[in-house]
Amino acid sequence: MVKSMTAFARTQNEGELGTVVWEIKAVNGRYLDVHFRLPEVFHELEPVLREKIKQQISRGRVECTACYQAPITANAAMQVNVDVMNELLAMTQSVQTVFTQAAQPSVSDILRWPGVVEALEMDKKKLHEYAIQLFEQALEQFNSTRNREGTQLKEYIESRLISVSQQVTQVEQEMPAIIKKHRDMILGRFEEMKVSVDPERLEQEMVMLAQRLDVAEEINRIQTHVTEVTRVLSDDEIMGRRLDFLMQELNREVNTLGSKSCHELTSHAAVELKVLIEQMREQVQNIE
Repeated sequence: MVKSMTAFARTQNEGELGTVVWEIKAVNGRYLDVHFRLPEVFHELEPVLREKIKQQISRGRVECTACYQAPITANAAMQVNVDVMNELLAMTQSVQTVFTQAAQPSVSDILRWPGVVEALEMDKKKLHEYAIQLFEQALEQFNSTRNREGTQLKEYIESRLISVSQQVTQVEQEMPAIIKKHRDMILGRFEEMKVSVDPERLEQEMVMLAQRLDVAEEINRIQTHVTEVTRVLSDDEIMGRRLDFLMQELNREVNTLGSKSCHELTSHAAVELKVLIEQMREQVQNIE
């Protein structure tokens, strides 16, 4: 199914292990590029979380941010890392030997310093499980958003494909009359000028004219590409790059169609087709 590369999800939960907030957001990208912003207590979870992302997302720049606030009544579940605290105090004293007027850090300042207060090992394991569970919820919400936006992208592109088919069908139906009109116009000029022309040579020129004006091959290829885009949109595989390639091919055929334009109808159709293809191409950039 069609999935958007752009999405956002946020989950937050407050429990006995504290408050955990997850935010996942993504923007377009040719490849999968995942970035984490984690508090120190969650740093070791990054490989596990990164793997979960890779299992469900194939392209785009993804940013995962976590915030953690320990519970106020968690004295029994938390401990002071004495080594970190002593190192912090030593650095503070070193600074004060140079800056004698520097203020002494308060107890609150010390306790808020990253790594001074940490969860006990048993509680840290529970906290990690708790954080992973919330991350999975955020990821599920994130994917739901991608699927919902992907459905909208599919509907948008399909509506443009219908318009492309209508334009091409109109050109296909009118081309025989357009070619005949040009043939009759040239023959009429010869008659007005009363110029004697070898019938066989004239017929050869008429055939060459018809070949130069004939856009049946371009129309056929455009219709083939439209059919392929429709098929890809209903596929279950990653489709963004394939669709981007098909948009390039459609644009190439329309350029050729425009270069062969010999009538107001085909010129107008070529312009309209280029607009439609550009509209689709812009949206394809958002598809995984």
